[in-house]
Amino acid sequence: MLMVSLFLVFITAACIIFIVIFKWIFQYWHRKKLPFLKPQIPFGNYPNFFKSKENLGMETAQLYAQMKKKGWKHGGIYILTFPIYMFVHLDYLKNVVEDDGHFCDRLLVGNPKVEPLHAHLMNLKGTQWRYMRTKLSPGFTSGKTKMMFDIIKQCQDCLVKKVENLGCVEVEELCKNFTTDVIGSCAFGLDCKSMENEISPFKIYTRRALPTTTLISRLKLTFFSNFPRFGSFLNIRTIDKDVHDFFMNLVHEVIEYREKNGDSRNDFIQSLIEIKKSGSLTVEDIAAQTFVFFLAGLETSALLMAWTLYELAKNLEIQEGLRDEICEVLEKFDGRICYQSLQEMKYFDQVMNETMRKFPPVPFVNRVCTKDYKIPEEDTIIEKGTAVVIPILGIHRDADYYPDPEKFDPGRFSEENKKKMPSCAYIPFGKGPRSCIGMRLGLLQAKVGLCGLVRNFRFTLNEKTPDVMRLNPGSLFSSPEGGIWLDVEKCL
Repeated sequence: MLMVSLFLVFITAACIIFIVIFKWIFQYWHRKKLPFLKPQIPFGNYPNFFKSKENLGMETAQLYAQMKKKGWKHGGIYILTFPIYMFVHLDYLKNVVEDDGHFCDRLLVGNPKVEPLHAHLMNLKGTQWRYMRTKLSPGFTSGKTKMMFDIIKQCQDCLVKKVENLGCVEVEELCKNFTTDVIGSCAFGLDCKSMENEISPFKIYTRRALPTTTLISRLKLTFFSNFPRFGSFLNIRTIDKDVHDFFMNLVHEVIEYREKNGDSRNDFIQSLIEIKKSGSLTVEDIAAQTFVFFLAGLETSALLMAWTLYELAKNLEIQEGLRDEICEVLEKFDGRICYQSLQEMKYFDQVMNETMRKFPPVPFVNRVCTKDYKIPEEDTIIEKGTAVVIPILGIHRDADYYPDPEKFDPGRFSEENKKKMPSCAYIPFGKGPRSCIGMRLGLLQAKVGLCGLVRNFRFTLNEKTPDVMRLNPGSLFSSPEGGIWLDVEKCL
C-alpha cells in the first residue's frame, strides 16, 4: 500500500513539474512582449499530431486568420514547445522577406551528412547558400528556360494523346505523370514514359521521395527543424535508403555517360556538369540540386495544372473564354504551340495566377532569424535562431486583399488590378532572395501542358468530385484530398 501511495505521489509530482515547465515555456512570447495565440499542452497551437485531419498549410492559414481577426500586425505561436513568429501585416512581411541580412536561412529539413541529397539549395544556409544560388542562377534565366521548350512540348504531345482515350480522368495524377516526364527529361535527360508505364521504377521512386506530413514525418520535420545537430548525430533518415541510392546512382550514371561519350543536351543537369568542369561542384552537389529541382518542379507544377482544370470545370464560361484566346492566338502561328505564342496569351496568365492565389502549391514557407532583429517602431526583438513562418495560403485568401476570396476570378490579375495589389499580397513563389529559382520553368511547363489540354478537350466535374474540396492532410503541398475527377470530351 505504501509503495502504491509513493508511486501516486511520484506520478502527481512529475505531472505538476511537467505542466509547470510547459507553462513557463509557453510564456516565451509574453516575455518578448509579443501578442500570441494561447497554446495547448503539449502540442502548442497545432492540433494533436496523432489525430490531425487537416492539411498543415490550412492549419497555418487558420492561425493567421485568428491573428488577423484580433487586429494584430504579427504574433507568436508554438509547435510543440518551439516558438514560431508569424507575420500578419504585409509591411512586416515585406521587411523580412526582402531583408537578406536577418532572414536569409530556412529551417533544415533532413540530414545532409547521412543523406547527401539533402544538401540542396533549399537546405543550404549562409555563405553556402549564396555560393550555390550564384552558381545555379544562370541555369534558370529566361533564355535557358526557352531552350527547354522543345522537351516540354514533346511531353505535351504524349499528354494529349493519353487523354484522347479517356472519358473520365483523375487530373492530379495525370498532371504528375506529365511533370514527371518533363522534369525527368529536363533534369536527368531521361525518357520516363510515365504516361505509358504505371510501374516504371523512376515513377515509383519519385512518388516515394515526395515529402508527406504523416505522424512520423511531422515528428522528424519538427525534430530536425529544432535540433539539426542532434538529428545528424543520431543519423536519422528522412528518405528511405533505397530511394536515396536510386537517385544518387542515377546522377552518377548520367554524368559518367555524358562525360565519357561527349554527349550534351539543353537540360538542367548539363548546366551543372559544365559548372563541375571548373571544379566548383562535386557529383554529390549535382545530385542534391537535381533532386530538389525534380521534386519541387514535379509537385508544384502538377498541382497548378490540376487545380486550374478543376476551376475551369466549375466555371465553364472561363474555360470557354480561355479556349477562345488559345485558338485565336494559335491561329496567328499556324496552329503551332510555341514559346512565343504562349507569351501572347495574357488571359491564360490571369487564370493561372488566380489558381495560385486560391491554391498556392506551397501553402506556407519558413525562415530562420540569423541575427537578432528589432521589429521596426516596436520594442520587440526576434532572437537569433527563432523560426519564422510565412502563411501564404492565409494571405492569398484574406478578404481584405481579395474580396470574396473563395470565388475564382481571373480578373483580379488584369494589368490594371495588379497595379493596385499591395506588395507581398501575392507570393506563390515566395519573395526576396529566397524566392523560387525555378519559377519560370515551373510556369512554362504548366502552361504548355494546360494549353494542349484546354485547346483539345472540354472538362466538366465528375460525380466523384465533391462540391467542396479539402486539402490532403498527408501532404505538405496544397494537394486535393481524394483527387480531382473530371469528365473529358473532345472539342470539335
